Amino acid sequence: MASPMAEASLVILENAGKELSFQDLFAQVIAHLELDEAAATKRIAKVYAELTLDKRFISLPGNMWDLRKRHRLDDIIVLSEDLEDEDEFDDFDEEEIEEEMIDLDGFDPEKVKEYEEDVKELSKMAIYDEDED
Repeated sequence: MASPMAEASLVILENAGKELSFQDLFAQVIAHLELDEAAATKRIAKVYAELTLDKRFISLPGNMWDLRKRHRLDDIIVLSEDLEDEDEFDDFDEEEIEEEMIDLDGFDPEKVKEYEEDVKELSKMAIYDEDED
């Protein structure tokens, strides 16, 4: 069963007859249900998730929302040739990226080696009590 906010969104979009931005839709839902704006704002993420999961609604570019029944399948499907060219990523050198990540993270292979040696030494000194199992 859909929430009152999802049902209100349905009514508002039907009455509007066109797509609405999420901000406008949410403001109208609050007014329609006569909710306290401060309390309703705390539930904004929940409403967004509900609309996303409810198959009656469709999210459009630009954070616009509409009723799915007003859109043809051809309008909804994004063709692969419309997506950005993936070849632009072929120019990256993986080794160079790994080196940059090491530099950014402050990762030092020598320090890791020292740490591993310290762990081995400490594990040799550890006292193990079989009764603690």
